[in-house]
Amino acid sequence: MKKNYFIFIFSILAFCFIGCASTPKKELTMDISSNDDVPGIEVNILKANAFGDSWYQSAHKEKGFITGFDVEFVNNSGKVAKVVWANSSISDSDNTHMVFISGQKYLKANEAAPDSAIPNGAKLKKQVCSADSVQWSSLGKIWVVHEMVGYDFTLLLCINVDGTDYYVTKQIKVNI
Repeated sequence: MKKNYFIFIFSILAFCFIGCASTPKKELTMDISSNDDVPGIEVNILKANAFGDSWYQSAHKEKGFITGFDVEFVNNSGKVAKVVWANSSISDSDNTHMVFISGQKYLKANEAAPDSAIPNGAKLKKQVCSADSVQWSSLGKIWVVHEMVGYDFTLLLCINVDGTDYYVTKQIKVNI
């Protein structure tokens, strides 16, 4: 009888080890198109942020597992620029949402983030996601940023230079 338990436990451990080794983390790639460039301001989408491990991602391919994007702004305009987050948005397959950025208080996710100033010659990097994705988890007693829906996103960013608002639209398709 003990031999059967040993074989059973060994089989489960072997299955877990082989299963873990057989689902390597996939590199996500993105196709990005941009409209409405701002003179002297460069906006780059650096990477997509994903929720969960490779097993979770394999199980949720139909729904999506992207939580947001790392965005970099480079100011070479000769003037101070600012990102107006209140006039910016992110759209997924479900809806258009207010943005939530890194550094913003989770408790204030339903409020627009304050503008971010970018001095001439400087860079600004922010993680940008849907404000609707930020939720309190009473189970873990922590704030969680949930995944957005799908793999096609539109990031609309409002950038103010010298009193004029410019809008940059980034169409992002995440390839899995």
